[in-house]
Amino acid sequence: MAVRRLVVCVVALACGLLLATHTQQAQDAPVPDTVDCVYPGAPLGTSLTDLAGQLGVRLDLGGLEDSDELEEPVWVLARKVKPELALRLVSESGAITLLLDHEARALRVRPAGGVTIKPEVRGFDVKALTTAFRDYRKRYDRPVPAEAGIAASEILLDVVQRVLEGETSIDGGSAVGTRLVFTRSGPELKNIEELLTLLAGDKGGESGALAADRANRASLERTAPRGLPRDITLGAALWRLFEKMPTPVYLHNSVLQSVFLDDDAAVASMDAAPNEILRMLGDEHGFYVDARHGAMRLHQMHYAGTPTYRVFAMDQLLADLDKQYKEMADGADNPEELTLKARGGVSVIVDALEQQLESAGYNPQVIAYGARVVVMGGSDIIDAAARILRELGWKEPERTGK
Repeated sequence: MAVRRLVVCVVALACGLLLATHTQQAQDAPVPDTVDCVYPGAPLGTSLTDLAGQLGVRLDLGGLEDSDELEEPVWVLARKVKPELALRLVSESGAITLLLDHEARALRVRPAGGVTIKPEVRGFDVKALTTAFRDYRKRYDRPVPAEAGIAASEILLDVVQRVLEGETSIDGGSAVGTRLVFTRSGPELKNIEELLTLLAGDKGGESGALAADRANRASLERTAPRGLPRDITLGAALWRLFEKMPTPVYLHNSVLQSVFLDDDAAVASMDAAPNEILRMLGDEHGFYVDARHGAMRLHQMHYAGTPTYRVFAMDQLLADLDKQYKEMADGADNPEELTLKARGGVSVIVDALEQQLESAGYNPQVIAYGARVVVMGGSDIIDAAARILRELGWKEPERTGK
């Protein structure tokens, strides 16, 4: 019996050592190059557990262990993506912040708005932009009461934050003289640099994210079936559209907080192309489509800024309008009230653009800085805005180079 007990103890010890070795190997294993996030309406807690398992790390819920938030849905479809991208998409869909702690081999869950990438500080010289803004004001416009005592660089700072971060942004930039200073992650600083560059350019231009949005929509057109079957829910309709999409797709939490995925899709049984179906679903359920992190994002513009936009240069149109208003004011009893400056300068263009976009069924997000007008959103609204501006007298800039 003593020998038998000895054998049992040796076997148990060996098993324990083997288990400990396997556990240590799992803990020491490198994080995989790619992961699959197939969470079309899955509970947040289930999705986090799966993601941590794929990464080979433990899940640190950071006080959310018993929270009802873990039962809330996330909607992410991203196959074979880098872990960094997976963390961003799940974070934005679940309204949380995910941190991958390589040293502790843990996936940490924290409240939304936390820092996920070590920030850098960078200053931007915006003297040329503030000078152009001052010149625009002298020729065509006058300060509104709300801007009394506010420097041109401070107005520019507000424009940058509203375009890229939306109404929920936390002011983190500083305007000092003719410089803007931000402490942000590398990718965020690149977005800021791109916007400032396009604002300063003679011809404006489209953001890189807008090009990604066009590519994403072309991919959807190639991979999704036409139309929707009868009696289908919103969640099922989205899965049908995106199931074979090679590009990552996700629903921002602002959408998930306002719609139910099991709601009926009233546009069902319609024989339409995929992007037209997506547009009708957006109209029906109140969401918009753009590109963020290279992925297709469904969101509500009022709750999230966007790197998807186009800057329109209005210099020539403003000059033409100035002449037109002066001609209309000539001989009038109150000529000073009929000038472009009296009418608000670029606001004449912005107001007409917003009104016509609304008439076309869009909820436009338009902001101006001097003679530059920024239209935010996906390629559908950008292209609609360009058509309207052409009818107002704006001319498409001539292309240069090959």
